[in-house]
Amino acid sequence: MFEDNSTERDHIGLDFTPLIASLFLILLSELGDKTQICTIMLAARSPTRSVFLGAMSAFFIIDGVSALVGGELPAFLPRNVISLISGVIFMIFGVIQLVGGERRRGIIYGDAKASFIRVFLLVTLME
Repeated sequence: MFEDNSTERDHIGLDFTPLIASLFLILLSELGDKTQICTIMLAARSPTRSVFLGAMSAFFIIDGVSALVGGELPAFLPRNVISLISGVIFMIFGVIQLVGGERRRGIIYGDAKASFIRVFLLVTLME
């Protein structure tokens, strides 16, 4: 009664292989990284909803800007210049992390708005 006409189905023409591969590669590579551990610690001390929204907002903005810049920058600069600039920026952030240290401000941990801002800024800086 019901036949499988899988060869006759209309296909949209979208290949989801890159999307699925990217999802699993990023998922596996990010397990246990410093941002995830920090987000878990913040969620234990602050309202979960504000931590979730703050982290997701930061990831959306940082990764979105990175994708846009990464897609357009090679049209303007040669690859070796991009590698040199990114290496210098990476070293500058490393020195800042070593020298700066962590400073605590008077933020109330139960405040949802302060938690959102704290998580957003922390995830943005860590990424």
